[in-house]
Amino acid sequence: MPSTTYDFITTPFTANSTGIDRVMDGLRFNFNFAAGTFGLTTPANVPVAFNEAISTVGITIGGTITPTLPTTGGTLPPGVASKVVTFTFCCATAGAPYTNGQQVLFTFSSSGALFLTNAFTTVATTFTVTASNEYVWTDASGLKYSLSLLNGAIREVNLNNAAGTFLGQFNNPVEGSANSSTGNGTNTGSVTAVFGAGPYKLAYTASDGIGIDSRGLVNMTITTDTNGRMTGYDANPSCTTNCERPLIGTNSVAELAGNAIITMGRWNGGTTAGNFFASPAKTFSTTQGFHYIAAVTPSTFPTGVITPYARTASTLPTVDNGSGGTSGSVTGSVSVDYFTDKVAIDVTITLGGVSRRIVSNGAFVTPGNSELTFTRTSGIIAGSIPIPQNGTTCTAALGCNATFRGTIAGNNSGGTRVGLTYVISTTGLNADVIRGAILF
Repeated sequence: MPSTTYDFITTPFTANSTGIDRVMDGLRFNFNFAAGTFGLTTPANVPVAFNEAISTVGITIGGTITPTLPTTGGTLPPGVASKVVTFTFCCATAGAPYTNGQQVLFTFSSSGALFLTNAFTTVATTFTVTASNEYVWTDASGLKYSLSLLNGAIREVNLNNAAGTFLGQFNNPVEGSANSSTGNGTNTGSVTAVFGAGPYKLAYTASDGIGIDSRGLVNMTITTDTNGRMTGYDANPSCTTNCERPLIGTNSVAELAGNAIITMGRWNGGTTAGNFFASPAKTFSTTQGFHYIAAVTPSTFPTGVITPYARTASTLPTVDNGSGGTSGSVTGSVSVDYFTDKVAIDVTITLGGVSRRIVSNGAFVTPGNSELTFTRTSGIIAGSIPIPQNGTTCTAALGCNATFRGTIAGNNSGGTRVGLTYVISTTGLNADVIRGAILF
């Protein structure tokens, strides 16, 4: 029988211990699920070596397949884009750069790039799609990481060298970082839907030299886990030195809230991984944190209307030295004047028994006079409002400012939300600076 055309899987044969039936009767398969290995011996007890990268050129079992040339780039499917997955390496062959049992963190960016480990090492910024629907990233040395899916979900990644030789396989995918949320932090809250695909905007505030800022390059990426918690972001995937790519590390996420177009949370109780420029990892107590607003940005924003947004959720207001406790609260609302692209605000932040009311110039009567400006090209809200009022950080003599960074989220179908991060201080460097995030 011709070995290149005989289909022993679907072709009927008699179970009489002759021919193909005799061959099948003598085969012995051995599976070691713990080690992720398998083996096969022939009727003569001869082991068979598997070459998973063997060429199928000239083999027409089950019909003739017209090969399709690989395509480059494109968009990753929903089951892959923005996923952070920890794989376990197995089946290592000679020359493999990984060892059996080694866990490796993969980040599949929505931009199409692939990053490895908590250091966000770039494999490649683009991928190819093969005729068998594998997504392949090739690094500078020629190593090929070939991702295969099962029912649209991530299944495994095969590793081959530049010559096409099989070096091993990454399997047992577990979504999220293997070292995430293992500290002593607090997990609270939930989202009504998993965060959607970008483009994204991000606003954050935190102690330990991070400050308050916003990000929104076209190609920035944000990753979330199955619970909707932000596990990391890459402000600029094309960056190569001192990049801004922090990961959640051992932190938990408190005050989680949001939906498919906007999410909010506070990393706390652990140490970050990845990179925040040239700075070392950042450590937060349960009463400190990295407050964030992550949003999907619509291609267009409303015009010619004034839209009010009531507060729906907020993170615990924290003090930079961790002395704020766990009883803080936020109330209030904002109004976006889409005529002037100004954001009016009236919120009250209570912490340590002291309430600090923050009202923009003109309040909601003339929102176009507000100190907070919304920039359409960047999608970012920014500005500072003076609050000359007594309080822990706002003394009668000095007063203080409330500085905001945020964004307007949307899905191009009429629904919009507003998210703001804030910092209240006299100088921005005090030990008792107050920080937080608010969803409207």
